[in-house]
This record gives sequence, C-alpha cells and structure tokens, in this order.
Amino acid sequence: EGEVPDVLTFSYVGGGCGQSFNSQEDVCEDFDRVPSISSRVVCKKGDSTVLSSDTVTIGDKLTVANPISDNDLGEILVCDIFDTGDNELIQKLRIDTTELSLKDKYGSLVLESCDEKSCLVPITYTYDIRNIGTNEMDVTTLMRTRGDSSEDLIGLVDDTSLDVGQITFAAEMEDLDVCAEEDIKTTVRVEADPPSGIPCFDEEEYELSIDILPTSPPTDSPTEPPTSPPTDPPTEPPTKQPTDSPTDPRTEQPTDPPTEQPTDVPTSIVPKVTPIPTNPPTQGPSRPPTNSPTAPDSCRISVDITCFDEEGTNCDDIQNTQKQCVEPEELTFVYTAKTCDESFNSQDDICEDFNNGPDS
Repeated sequence: EGEVPDVLTFSYVGGGCGQSFNSQEDVCEDFDRVPSISSRVVCKKGDSTVLSSDTVTIGDKLTVANPISDNDLGEILVCDIFDTGDNELIQKLRIDTTELSLKDKYGSLVLESCDEKSCLVPITYTYDIRNIGTNEMDVTTLMRTRGDSSEDLIGLVDDTSLDVGQITFAAEMEDLDVCAEEDIKTTVRVEADPPSGIPCFDEEEYELSIDILPTSPPTDSPTEPPTSPPTDPPTEPPTKQPTDSPTDPRTEQPTDPPTEQPTDVPTSIVPKVTPIPTNPPTQGPSRPPTNSPTAPDSCRISVDITCFDEEGTNCDDIQNTQKQCVEPEELTFVYTAKTCDESFNSQDDICEDFNNGPDS
C-alpha cells in the first residue's frame, strides 16, 4: 500500500458515476438523479470524521484536509453529494487514498492535487496598454477571448485615462492545467476614445502550449549531425578558383573603355542638364512641408500580452507534473494476454501492438 496524503483538491464537474475514470476499485453510487450545476459535497474519513463540507458549482475547487494538524486523511475517503435544492443524497463516493493519480475522475469529482503535486499552476496574464498616438485618450474596452469564453476586462485596467506616451496595464489571474495537453489561445482587443476624432483600437494574440511528452528524445539527436559536414567542403575549393580567374580578366578590361568614353560624352550632355534643375526645385519643396506637420492629432493605441507564474517563470517554460501521487516501491502485474485496445487506466500511457499483439 502507498502513503496517505494530507491534503487533496478536487474539481466539481457534475455528472453521474458512468463518467468515473480511474485505476482503482472505487465505489460510486447514484441515487434517483445525478449531480448537476450545483451541489453540496461532504467528505469524511472512513470513521465518519467530517473533513470538509462545501457548496460548489461546476468548475469550483474543493479542498479536503484533516483539521487536526499532523493527521492524514486516512486510507478511505467517503464523499456524499447532496442536491442544494432539497438536500437529498444524490451520489456517494468511496475513494482509496493510497492509490491516487492526478486527473482521476470519481463521479462528479476530478482529482487536481495531492499534497505538493498539482495539475493546477496559478498564472497571471498581463495586458500592457500604451498610448502611441499624438493625442490623449480614454480606454473604453479591453475584450479578452480564451476558448469559448469572452469577457470585457475594463474593470481590471489600472488607469483608463492615458496621456501621450503613457502606459497602463490589466492583470488577470488563472489556473493553468499542466496535466492536460492542449494549446490555449488568448486574444485581446483594446479600444480607446480621443477627446475628438475617430476612436482607435489594437488586437494581440498569445498562444500557450502544454506538452506532456517526455523531454529526453530531443536531447540526443541534435548533437551529432552538425559537427561533420562543415569541416571538409570549405577547405579545398577556395584555394584553386580565386587564383585563376581574377588575375586575367581584371588587367585587360579596365584599360580600354575608361579612356575614350569620358572625353565625348560630357561635352554634349552638359548643355542639356543645366536648364532642368532651375525650375522644379523652387516649386516642389515649398508645398508639402506646410501641410504634414499641421495634421490633426491622431488616436493610436497598442496592447501586448505577457504570462508568468507566481515564481516568475514564463508560462511557455512551465513544466508538467507527474500524475502519480505516491512513488511505488514494488509493482505486481497479472498477465492477461490482452491488446492495447483493452488498456484501461488514468494516465497518458503508451501501448503499441506488434504482429497482432500478445497470443493467449
């Protein structure tokens, strides 16, 4: 048996026992109806000691911890889910805390963290807004779109009135799921109004990729190929070609053409060149300079996106976490002679069959 964690964090996703997905023999039972948008979740130890009681809606997090310091959660965790309308019991969960993996799904609950191991990393998106025009302005809209969600973050903007060259910002905090392999695209559009004239806007995109593949393969292949090809080809060709071709053509060609052409051409062209500069230069430059500098003030705005975690790590450099809560000291397998299609576990395993798979 594995160790017992002290603190667990679950996400409430709603739904019935049919969506459970984990690698332990958990117990999940639905009563009459399945948990929906909102429920009350009460989790307790196997001896009925209540550890937590929370009213949650879909997407909320709930933390289960022993209120008595230095005490773990016990080997069995029982969670009862009640309807918030009539307080009827609608789902019961029984979870073995010694065999947990992050992202295990137990009915309406998904495991997000166990002690220090967590799929959720707090990050902050910062939107830097700059007045790059020649007029003061008021920022009126900061519309952020991420996935299917769009929200106006104008309430987070530090200062909406910007003088020329002034910068302001808005900071938005999120939980990044480093256990899910996905690309997260954030688009932001900022709009501003000058005291008079046409409003202006700018848009920016930020793409964040979570890659949970192992990091070992890329370190082996790049080191060998670049070292051999550059050393041989450059040493021979340069020594032969430059010595033959440059010495012959250069000594003959420059001597004849330059001596004859300069004497005839300048004498006939000079009379025609002199009249042309006298008229155009005096008229052309005098008009354009007077209009451009006096153009009306313009509204121009720019927005940039940056993303960092609480430790100052760029979001693109955040590493994924290992899903297994406890490192095993010994493993025991039972050979079943099944193919990869019949794999059933809660981790990102790799299984590949060769020659029709194992033979029973």
